[in-house]
Amino acid sequence: MSPLSSSFVLCRAAGDVPASDTPVCGKSSRFRRRQAIPTTRPTEERAHFAVGIPPRSRYLPRQASLPSRKGVVFNLLIDKDGLSYCAKSLILVPLYCVNVIPEGENEVGTEIYGRCSRSAQPNRNGGGTCPNKSVCKEGRGSNMTATRSKASENGSIQTISVIVPANPFIKGDLHERKHCLAALDVLKLMEWWPGTPHVPHRNAKKVRAIQRSLDWKRVAQISAYLLQREIIDAPDLLCKYFQEIYEIKADEPGRQWPPRVPRVVKYQRSEFPTFSNVLLHVNGASLTKSGKGVANLRFDESDSHLNFSVIDGQHRINGAYFAVKILREDKPKITWEIPAEVFLDLDDPGKPPRHQAQIFIDVNFYQKKVDRSLVADLFPTARGRAPIDDKERAQDLGRRLMLDVGPLVGMVQIPGIKYGVKDVVTLSTLNGAIEDVLCDLHSAGLDNLEAQADFLAQCLDSWLEATGRKEDVAESETLDPENVVYQGRAIVSFLTLTPACILNLSDKGIQMVSDKAAKELTTWLRGIMTRARLIRHDKFLAKGEFRNKEFLGSGGLARFRDSLWAVVETDKALSTRISNEKLSEMASKCRADVRAKLGSPDED
Repeated sequence: MSPLSSSFVLCRAAGDVPASDTPVCGKSSRFRRRQAIPTTRPTEERAHFAVGIPPRSRYLPRQASLPSRKGVVFNLLIDKDGLSYCAKSLILVPLYCVNVIPEGENEVGTEIYGRCSRSAQPNRNGGGTCPNKSVCKEGRGSNMTATRSKASENGSIQTISVIVPANPFIKGDLHERKHCLAALDVLKLMEWWPGTPHVPHRNAKKVRAIQRSLDWKRVAQISAYLLQREIIDAPDLLCKYFQEIYEIKADEPGRQWPPRVPRVVKYQRSEFPTFSNVLLHVNGASLTKSGKGVANLRFDESDSHLNFSVIDGQHRINGAYFAVKILREDKPKITWEIPAEVFLDLDDPGKPPRHQAQIFIDVNFYQKKVDRSLVADLFPTARGRAPIDDKERAQDLGRRLMLDVGPLVGMVQIPGIKYGVKDVVTLSTLNGAIEDVLCDLHSAGLDNLEAQADFLAQCLDSWLEATGRKEDVAESETLDPENVVYQGRAIVSFLTLTPACILNLSDKGIQMVSDKAAKELTTWLRGIMTRARLIRHDKFLAKGEFRNKEFLGSGGLARFRDSLWAVVETDKALSTRISNEKLSEMASKCRADVRAKLGSPDED
């Protein structure tokens, strides 16, 4: 028989066979079948085909430029399941992406059976040496098991010490399936797995992957968080370190290449940058106990049956890989092991990832996200130091107004722990509004935490007094159902008036925090509400009237805020027929005037 000297060979179409089959490069009808393959033949029957490769075949990847070959005879070994598929659908795949078995090894399930004239040394992908680096880059594969060579080299055996936690809640057949806790080198993990995104299929049994498409912005943000610094020229760096992994897969569904992210990626501060464990699934590994609760996870990284897939955590893995690569620019020997929970053989090789999909749903859908206000309350505790920017100062001020000073003490909501009073502003919303006006507090000479908290508490008290709807909820712990002045949209809209409050007191020469300032602000705010037509029967609008003015629902917050700002510098009441566009124009002009006056050289 002629040796297999062509760079490409025929194999079954991956869409018709289990996930362990070879990845698709393109369909082809350019072959001559020398011998029919009846479906009744024994499992290990060999079928002989001849294939010719044109120099510029439209079925090859665009990067390929291979010499012309005449017909080459090779042997294709087909298992029982494959017999029904082989006759109707064959494809061309690169030689370095399949398992080439020396003639004489008649192993059931092997994709290609024959001799090869090339040196088929395993590469990072596990196949033979890549004959065309422009096509394969570094020969990385997907999570399909047929992308690795069967042959093992010295050093390809991996033994990792792991913890094996007992789980009494698993029932039935899965009780025998093992899982463990491990720490895995992220650079090695990216060699074992760059996964494939989920692609819908009308036949659920042919779904092969469960991960969503990769969000490159999130990958870069995770990396910046781990590095605790901004990433400059993020798109170029992503291409530099991920090109060899993902560029060759750019045409697959669910891929985005090149990455589209901002040039500069910011980060969230942390004194201990880390993340929770990722969830992995492995076929082709063994777990050998070495003591109570501990074991060795062992596998051959070049084994054709080894298959890594990610159940949850693909963004963390890619982000960690990116961070380590950037860190290695200055410290070439740096490594990082990320925490991982590894499940072994939950789903059989080549079968739909049924159990993996259920875990993915449990983790990402059924579990409830932590409430933003609870996180906002915990931020100052987690810092354990003084604030270093406006966001952190706003967090501290929000907690002071919630716990220590002002009319909102005990009322601000943290829904996640059922703290506060229903229909009162939440802590996260309050913090955001405070952050937006901190520059105005500084302009008024209010720089320390106590002065800022006292001034904001005074302004909020004046707001509530002016509405005529201030309530004491110490006993009932509930608000009047018609009272809207404590709601997030009302409090946030009022706090945007902070620079106007400062300017009003400054123009009249009144000390910023004083009884006189409180009285002045109450009178001034009452006038604003009256001119904005927000007072009826000597009280702020009830909930039903508030809704009728379109202050609730989409666009309602902007309309309410603009109604307050539009009358700050006028003695005239708003027209009942004013349009949203005119209202926004008046409010914008007034805000600009107030900001300009606060920033004037004469302003102290």
